[in-house]
Amino acid sequence: MNNKNITLRNAILFIIMVAVLEAVLLILPIELNTAMFMLVPSIAALITMLVTREALHKEGWKSLGFGTFQGKTFMIGLLTPILLIGVSYAIIWTTGLGVLGVSPENSGKGVELAIRFIITLVGGAVTVVLGEELGWRGYLLPRLTSLGTSKALLWSSVIWGLFHLPIMIFTDLYHSDVNLYVYIPLFLLNVVLAGMFIGFLRLKSNSIWPALIAHSAHNLAWSYGDMFTQNQMSIVKYLTGDAGILLIIGYALALFVFMRSNKTTVTSKISL
Repeated sequence: MNNKNITLRNAILFIIMVAVLEAVLLILPIELNTAMFMLVPSIAALITMLVTREALHKEGWKSLGFGTFQGKTFMIGLLTPILLIGVSYAIIWTTGLGVLGVSPENSGKGVELAIRFIITLVGGAVTVVLGEELGWRGYLLPRLTSLGTSKALLWSSVIWGLFHLPIMIFTDLYHSDVNLYVYIPLFLLNVVLAGMFIGFLRLKSNSIWPALIAHSAHNLAWSYGDMFTQNQMSIVKYLTGDAGILLIIGYALALFVFMRSNKTTVTSKISL
């Protein structure tokens, strides 16, 4: 079996493992939380590496992308989600769909909120976000590059989006206060575009660190945007955040600009 078939086989095994672990969580009579689901991709990746014996080879661990760091790509991953979400909330404030301000309990806590932002950004990147990214952009994405870069970015992001659907449909952990018939299509489009952007940074740098910081920055910027927006109209949930129309446009533009400006082939080769 050639290397292309081996990496695709391992990618499929990983996807099956994710589906099985997610189903087990949903079936078990236990109290669930989002952290449990965010750990599923990393656990699936580690189990897959053991089953396929990739864990026995240095290249298997190297392929996860922890041993490389590229400062420029890391900063792009950090700043782009913050900029896109910041612009989306600025539009909310200027159009009167929400009011810029904080709740009484956060009034006068500017320094504390800034420090908390930095701590949560870094802490989230190396804990719960790592639980997802080790699987999606660390393990799966590089093993799909034999399909071609564009297809690898697309399929890894589609699978990432589909992973969230059972959580949204069968639990109340994730956006239980929205119309799912509207939210789910917007969510999937947003996640696919954001995932392709994050994945592009991962392949361009051959490092998982830009993916970790981009994912963490997206989650935190959205949380802070929501915190600083009072008297929100119900439509705001569909304009920004994980299913925001404004972010769909923003990530599509960011993906186009960065992929267009990259003149060389972006790949991450796996050789085991």
